[in-house]
Amino acid sequence: MRKRVGEQSRQPCERRKCARNSSGVLARKKVSLQPERQEREEEAAPASFNWVWCPVMVGHHDHMFKVLIIGDATVGKTSLVQRYANDSFNKHYKSTVGVDFALKVVQWSESETVRLQLWDIAGQERFTSMTRLYYKEASACVVMFDVTNFSTFTSCQKWKQDLDSKVKLQDGSPVPCLLLANKSDLYPWAMTREEIDQFSKENGFTGWTETSVKENKNVNESMRVLVEKMMATTWLGDNDMSVSGHGDYINLKDGSTSNWGCC
Repeated sequence: MRKRVGEQSRQPCERRKCARNSSGVLARKKVSLQPERQEREEEAAPASFNWVWCPVMVGHHDHMFKVLIIGDATVGKTSLVQRYANDSFNKHYKSTVGVDFALKVVQWSESETVRLQLWDIAGQERFTSMTRLYYKEASACVVMFDVTNFSTFTSCQKWKQDLDSKVKLQDGSPVPCLLLANKSDLYPWAMTREEIDQFSKENGFTGWTETSVKENKNVNESMRVLVEKMMATTWLGDNDMSVSGHGDYINLKDGSTSNWGCC
């Protein structure tokens, strides 16, 4: 039968199919819905590919942040990272050598996922020469001290000054930094809450609060405050006064965690 002038033969409709290879990388390939052609193409595919249908997530945002955990040795930095990332605690952790890493994935909302690279920086003085390399491209920071050890508290000023001198956000503003008074389950404290409050304000911290990693007190909640700060900076910019901190005490008992979860 002759075709009319300008008439085109209809092509079978096609859909996209996703393949995940052995390294976890997604590969896309057009596959015809015609059975015979589909079988031929699947037979020709490499054996390392597992064919699966992959729905496309429309409007999904994936955020990656680098968060530094700094402070003197034995204040609980590694314990904080392990408690937050893996919900585990071990009072016999060995001292960190150089830097250690952990990853925390937070499902911030139905359309937003937050991935936190947690950098546990060694607190020994011999590693301070490497901090410029460790601090590079950080999005936020936690400075910790032991409430029963006054010298770890005063050292926080040194850590904050070192941080501010070596890394800044893209607009030149300081990296958001939370001051955590750890081991709050122990008594007596070596400093008063008023001293911590004044210290936090004078040294430019976003805010401060007490934590007990051992008892899992305020760990998730304080990190949530830091993520909120980074997310607000991402969408609004650091010059927005509603997201900038003034060093005040953060009362986590008044906060709501209904919009927070992890996966």
